Amino acid sequence: ATTEIYTLSLHDALPIFPMLTLAMTIALAADPAVSGTFRIDQTNSELQQIHHAAVDTTLASLPWAIRGLARSRVERAIGNCSQIGVDLQTQQLTLNCDDEPGRVVDLPADGVTTTNADGESVTTTVYASDTEMSVTFATGEGGVTTRYRPSGGRLLVQKTLFSPRLDEPVSWEVRYRPVP
Repeated sequence: ATTEIYTLSLHDALPIFPMLTLAMTIALAADPAVSGTFRIDQTNSELQQIHHAAVDTTLASLPWAIRGLARSRVERAIGNCSQIGVDLQTQQLTLNCDDEPGRVVDLPADGVTTTNADGESVTTTVYASDTEMSVTFATGEGGVTTRYRPSGGRLLVQKTLFSPRLDEPVSWEVRYRPVP
């Protein structure tokens, strides 16, 4: 689902990258088939092309005069972990992105509003079915929805960033493979 948005603020830098990591790893832990360690399955060149196309699609809806400033801010907000670690326990989930220290999340996380390190309220919603999982982190400044779908021994991860300052959300998809 998309959100109708009407304005772009020039000061918005979409400060939600830390939520991307958390969103991705929480959704992975929701299904034991995707618990464990995963490594990105695309080259840096492929990822750059995917990210560039996503940014171009989003910026095409903006007035040309602000696209340059918006481009740098949107590009800073998108990215992917090279490797993800997930340790799911009964009431807690420990998450690792690349070499960052693990983050601990208390479960369940459906519709829970918490406060992030910046003092901002973040609402988390998790959805899981037999064919996909998704998690959304939302604040007053926007958020991220991450969808996970197993496909051919890989994990397809689609991220969608939304903000009241963007006419169109930024959306892209990458592949991850399990690490033996």
